[in-house]
Amino acid sequence: MIHYMLECEQGHSFEGWFASSESYDEQVKFAALTCPMCNTRNVQKAIMSPAIGTLNLENKHLPKPTHNSDQSEVIYGEADETFFFAKLQKIREELTKSAENVGERFPEVARQIHYNEIAPKSIYGQTTLEEAYHLAEEGVEFISIPSLPDRLH
Repeated sequence: MIHYMLECEQGHSFEGWFASSESYDEQVKFAALTCPMCNTRNVQKAIMSPAIGTLNLENKHLPKPTHNSDQSEVIYGEADETFFFAKLQKIREELTKSAENVGERFPEVARQIHYNEIAPKSIYGQTTLEEAYHLAEEGVEFISIPSLPDRLH
């Protein structure tokens, strides 16, 4: 996983986690990234400060402080990526436990809900970045959760 600080055309800064730098490039290509504050799709990498922290050998479970380029927001997170993946897995489980898995039919069903052709319900599934771009262009609201590494399944 790669962590980037992102910034929209309005100057909002936020974090992004990507499977690879190629994944980031592909999402930018299809305008699949949106600012969580203003929903603009004009998003790019922000200049990042290096993450500098101290190593506490007696308390390895304590978070390692990092600081983003905004200089006004301090972010605390585990140095071990397992912590991040565990949190992401928990979010995925919460979102999917009461939702219907529509698989590759996600774009079709999401549109049906958006255009009031079927009753609103929580769904999840898969789609391509290109199809996600088209859904977003139509105003269909959804969130994308990155795939987790196989070692966590």
